[in-house]
Amino acid sequence: MRCQSTTRVPMEVHVSLRQLTQLSAFFCGADKCGGDIEIHAADYLTSPGYPGAYPPSQQCVWVITAPEPGQKILINFNPHFDLEDRDCKYDYVEVYNGGDELSPMLGKFCGKIAPSPIISSGSQLLIKFVSDYETHGAGFSVRYEVFKTGPECSRNFTAPRGVVKTPGFPEKYPNNLDCTFMIFAPKMSEIVVEFDSFDMEPDTTPPPGALCRYDWLEIWDGFPAVGPHIGRYCGQTSPGRVVSYTGILSMTITTDNAIAREGFSANYTIRERNLPPGHEDEGEQLERCGGYRRWSVCDR
Repeated sequence: MRCQSTTRVPMEVHVSLRQLTQLSAFFCGADKCGGDIEIHAADYLTSPGYPGAYPPSQQCVWVITAPEPGQKILINFNPHFDLEDRDCKYDYVEVYNGGDELSPMLGKFCGKIAPSPIISSGSQLLIKFVSDYETHGAGFSVRYEVFKTGPECSRNFTAPRGVVKTPGFPEKYPNNLDCTFMIFAPKMSEIVVEFDSFDMEPDTTPPPGALCRYDWLEIWDGFPAVGPHIGRYCGQTSPGRVVSYTGILSMTITTDNAIAREGFSANYTIRERNLPPGHEDEGEQLERCGGYRRWSVCDR
């Protein structure tokens, strides 16, 4: 093991590579299994070892709490979801609508199909992950955040084509928006977005290093603040044509309490991605890693 630990393992003990990996995760504290989470900003939790195989005999419980009592919580599962599928008897993830397991269960999930987005009715959600002593999968990753209120805010799009637009378009958008739009594509597909109209409050005199401080659209090729950043836009500087190659495209809309404009309208299309000859292995790696290159386990 590469980490330093005060725990000593006797040299005469013979362990397999798999056991060594599990010991390394245990002694190094590399994978956090459960805990209390208070939301300060959108973030992620994962099953231990994700996106590699999770260890056996796990029972992890996360309690997620919104910063204010009246707020709700939104969770989105990464499409790269993989738990042993035997009627959810052995490996599974459960979601409860509250801070303990006496709260109503919102779902019990396993297999390879990620659950739909879940919104709590109160200020707490509990996520429980259980694995048995044998067959393992890659596990799961969950993005959690405070649910944004407002007309048509925080929508997910999964249809092959559609229209994404600011609330109220072509009328002026509301003040104090904080919306997240996410487009999900099947594995090894790409998302093409064409902006037809774009007009948000401009920032005409930004200080050095600042851009679009009042109302803006921000775009990522992947999850917000995780995937590659495509750009931040305001005024009449349209993003034009945007292409996502990770299978997930995220757009966040932020507006202040002052000037409002008509916003934007964009058409998106999901189409099959054709890799150039000789890049098939790269495609398999991207599929296995959920579309991201930044996880070290996927770079080996």
